[in-house]
Amino acid sequence: MKPLFSSLCAFLLISAPLRASETTTSPFAGVRHIVRRDIAPDDKEAKDKLLKDKAAPETPRQTAIEIVEIDLTTPGLRFLVTPPTRGGPNGDETKTQSTRGFVAEQKAQIGINGGFFRLENGRESRWTNNISLAASDGVIYSPFEIVKEKFEYALNISKDNRASIIRLGEVAPSSIYSAIAGSEPILLDGKNVAVWKEMHPRTVVGINREGTKLFLCVVDGRQPTRSMGMTTPEVGELLKQYGAWNAINLDGGGSSTLVFDLYGDRDASGQEIGPFLVNKPSGGERFNGTNLAVFIPKRP
Repeated sequence: MKPLFSSLCAFLLISAPLRASETTTSPFAGVRHIVRRDIAPDDKEAKDKLLKDKAAPETPRQTAIEIVEIDLTTPGLRFLVTPPTRGGPNGDETKTQSTRGFVAEQKAQIGINGGFFRLENGRESRWTNNISLAASDGVIYSPFEIVKEKFEYALNISKDNRASIIRLGEVAPSSIYSAIAGSEPILLDGKNVAVWKEMHPRTVVGINREGTKLFLCVVDGRQPTRSMGMTTPEVGELLKQYGAWNAINLDGGGSSTLVFDLYGDRDASGQEIGPFLVNKPSGGERFNGTNLAVFIPKRP
């Protein structure tokens, strides 16, 4: 039997043909944006194997990874989870919206997709019901509950920007402020507990041990010439490298999206630059049940 993380070691550490590149920028105050590209050799046999078998992570492969590290002590920092939409039929809680649309509507600087939801048509806005916990500005509109033995962990960010990974039954409802449930824990107290060993696009959120940094990680996938995706154990090991201590898996697949808006700045031609995609979602932009927006004041 292979060790739990042997596939990751092959992928990230001991696979000699694999080359990794990494760049780091600071697009906003208190924010580091890490762009990582792991480049596999041009091996037709390996690519064919990946296309046929999503659960073959021991094969070196191309990956496109975006990590946003946010200093939670940054002055003026603020977060917003998609608020509930009133009047939904049959108890539906929100109308789906693209991450880019949410960032534009809220005039935020960063946005990622949120939790899992009932997907009917990802290309247009529709009523939906969200799976397990969703809370916005202290209003819990989707209950914290276990669904198919999953979704008992969630990201919670307090009004004063204290972030934590909470577990059902271990937190008072009054302490929940901006929250999104994940399908499974990935890191708990520094231990990799992830179990989903298929490769997919991923959206994962994590927190460092001190609780002073929030990590937003988006991995592209299902794009053979760009990025095949990662397993959740792999993402756990990846985030540990950058200092994460606790982390959960949010909705991935076609939902995985990262958006920036550089305060409506203008390009060299004078054209205003609105919210733009940082990653490349598989299949195009999806309308999601929830999104998470980050507001950061301009540097002085």
